[in-house]
Amino acid sequence: EDFRQRVPATLELTLASLLVAAAIGIPLGVLSAVHRDTALDHASRLLGVGGVAMPSFWTGLLLLYVFFYLLGVAPPPLGRIAADVRPPTRLTGLYVIDAALTGHGTALLSALHHLMLPALTLGFAVMAPLTRMVRATMLEILESDYVKAAWAAGLPRRRVIYGDALRNALIPVITLLGVIFGFLMAGNVVVEMVFAWPGLGHYAVTSLVTKDAGPIQSFVLFVAVMYVLVNLTVDLLYGLADPRIRLR
Repeated sequence: EDFRQRVPATLELTLASLLVAAAIGIPLGVLSAVHRDTALDHASRLLGVGGVAMPSFWTGLLLLYVFFYLLGVAPPPLGRIAADVRPPTRLTGLYVIDAALTGHGTALLSALHHLMLPALTLGFAVMAPLTRMVRATMLEILESDYVKAAWAAGLPRRRVIYGDALRNALIPVITLLGVIFGFLMAGNVVVEMVFAWPGLGHYAVTSLVTKDAGPIQSFVLFVAVMYVLVNLTVDLLYGLADPRIRLR
């Protein structure tokens, strides 16, 4: 029962972090490749190095210090929702989705408020390799023959970059997103401890301290199953992104 209650918390944090990383990392990687060796490109590469170099617990503590302690715009790191707000009716276990489906506006705002800093912390950590991957792939594709032919044919710049080049650049990115998803499901232990997020990582560490072997075994098995399912999903998505390997 404890495990069942904590899986949605980790899944919600993972999906939110992946959304933050993709929403910022992919456009930033594309712009960095298109404007190569400019100030934007250098800033993007510096951000990528910083994301890899800075530990996630340090980023989380820094965000808490700035937005909670100094500015007072973030909630205290005490879970998924405010203590004086009733959680939404459980449909999926994900507070944001459940509150939106049931029309519980107060719970929706509180859940988003509490999800903001943990998602930014994890999203920044995984955004760096995503940005670097998109940039490297876009640079390679922009130098390919078919893109040069598209430029020579006078096709619109937006169509060449965001239609032809970006679609092919996203093929290896799909694999990386799958790896990132699996990593976040298993590797957000530190962030969950910093923000007191009641997820699987927090549960595993607590069980380890109390020498409770059952939850730890369940955690390891769950992560292994998630990696298998993620790899299967990535293979299926490949067929949508690349017609050459589409199943018939």
